[in-house]
Amino acid sequence: MSRRTFLTGTSVAAAWSALSLGGAQFASAAARDQALATTAARAVKVTGTTLEQVATPVGTGGYKRLTAGPGWPLVVRGDLTAAAAGRDDRRTGLASFVQFSDLHLVDTESPVRFEYLAKLNGSAYRPQEALNARGVSALVERVNSLAGGPYTGMPFSMVMATGDNTDNHEVAELDWYLKVMGGGRLAQSTGDPGRYEGVQNSGNAAYWNPELAYSDGYKAKGFPQIPGFLSAAGRPFDAPGLRTPWYTTVGNHDDSIEGSLPDLGLLNDLYTGQYKLEGCDDATAAQLMDSLRRDPAGAVLLLAKLIANGEAVRAGSPRTSAGSRSRSRSSPRPT
Repeated sequence: MSRRTFLTGTSVAAAWSALSLGGAQFASAAARDQALATTAARAVKVTGTTLEQVATPVGTGGYKRLTAGPGWPLVVRGDLTAAAAGRDDRRTGLASFVQFSDLHLVDTESPVRFEYLAKLNGSAYRPQEALNARGVSALVERVNSLAGGPYTGMPFSMVMATGDNTDNHEVAELDWYLKVMGGGRLAQSTGDPGRYEGVQNSGNAAYWNPELAYSDGYKAKGFPQIPGFLSAAGRPFDAPGLRTPWYTTVGNHDDSIEGSLPDLGLLNDLYTGQYKLEGCDDATAAQLMDSLRRDPAGAVLLLAKLIANGEAVRAGSPRTSAGSRSRSRSSPRPT
């Protein structure tokens, strides 16, 4: 079980009793607690870091709420050489910095997304994406709250973002990224200012529709109905921005449509047009998925064909295979 895997089991204690961190196995909660105590004794300050606590799923079933659980202790690797005694007194810190990676500031209302391929590629749609900008801003706030590196106590010299800062090569996403990192007012919304225009209010059972009462596929697994969720997610808020100098590099999602499609100019109308494809039949989905992997230019042509053929039904209608949403757009991708 890795750090990135949601824990399953009948209780938090049972889940943590077989925790594996970076190859280190803890046979019991007591062994983990001892490792945490050792880490805390060696560190300058663990407060506010994952050395103190981490988000931990609670409950059973397909949907689990998060609570604060035990932290992740540091583990000294001895596979190459044994750790020498007294090394804390001899260690000299060289630098203390923070790394951000794969933030994926995402325009969930964008017509050029592939949520309908989630059955073939789970990363195509995530139910929490409408909260993405607020989540990244909360991460920034946590970094701002720390005086420095927990182990050495050295002030952070920088924050380095190592790519995929945006999700879909859009001006809007880049603007949100710059504001959550540098500070400013933003709203994670590009559609109609008066209503959400994405798959999560489409009535399509393949997605979590948080504000609708009927049981979609996610509610069947325990996801809740949350009235006002989408309007709250798209409401403007003030991001404080980092107090530490920050630097960034470019990932494939920053440079290419969906991280793989070439900018051939064929998707301009779709980016700014009035329709959003919310689904397609299984055969078309498989063809599109294969094109994305093997023939990106062909995927662009297939997308254009799907929209041109009008194979989708209007938003709010029952869906069995495909759906589109009438909408307006004002945030095309960067050029």
